[in-house]
Order: sequence, then C-alpha cells, then structure tokens
Amino acid sequence: MRHRVQPIGIRDALSVVFLAAICFAICKARVEGTGLWLSWIGIFLPAIVAGALQRRFQTSTPTACAILYPLTIAWGFVGGVVYSLHWIRTPHDFFERNSLGVEQPLHYGLFAAKIWVIAGLLYVLAYAVLAWAISAVVAKWSMKRDSK
Repeated sequence: MRHRVQPIGIRDALSVVFLAAICFAICKARVEGTGLWLSWIGIFLPAIVAGALQRRFQTSTPTACAILYPLTIAWGFVGGVVYSLHWIRTPHDFFERNSLGVEQPLHYGLFAAKIWVIAGLLYVLAYAVLAWAISAVVAKWSMKRDSK
C-alpha cells in the first residue's frame, strides 16, 4: 500500500543544504589528508542519499538502484578530483612515481569514474540485497504485529 507523498518543503531544502555541507567537509578532509571517519562516511554517502530518496519518495528498490548507480559514478569522479588535489598539495619523494596522471585533477577524476563504473555494479548489488533484506524483515515484523 502506497501512501501519498508530501510535496517538497523546507525540510527537504534543509536536507539538501546539510548534504552539501557534509560533501564539502568530506572533500576538505580528503584534500588535507585528515578525517578518516569522514572518508568512511564518504564511501557510504551515495547509498545514504539513495536510501533517503527511496524513503522520501517511496520508490521501489530497482528505482533506487537506478538512481544509485550514476550517483556512485559521479561520486567516484568527485573523489578522484579531490584525491588529485590532495596529491598536488603534498610533498613527494623523488622515488614516488605518478603513472596515472594524478597531477591532472579532471584526468584522474575520469580514471576514478571508470573504476566506479565496474565497482559501482557491486556497490549497487550490495545496496539492493541490503534493501531487500530490510524490507523483508520489516514486512515480517509488521505482519506479526498486525496479527496480534
């Protein structure tokens, strides 16, 4: 049974502002080379966003997965650009080699996006399995609660 989705309001706008602030904090921490826990949030951020959109607009899991895949690739591109900026800002030894074009942020961002094209499939698969398991548990719990 689907419920009526409420129109977009101030809470949604504040959520977008909060999400943008978290993205800026993650990117700043990556460029500075600090904030390990922010890096972990950064890895799970596309799934968090897709889950929030799925919950907010009451979409199906395949629809959320269709949103998650390009979001993951875009987040990989941003992560590559940010890592490249971090690489440029830090001093390196003579023996450290750069064979992937890390000094060029857009080039390295595209390289990272290419990696996430493949890794994103596994990421989306893990999200789909987790979403299916959670929905099965919630359905079983609500069925048990309704039968009392």
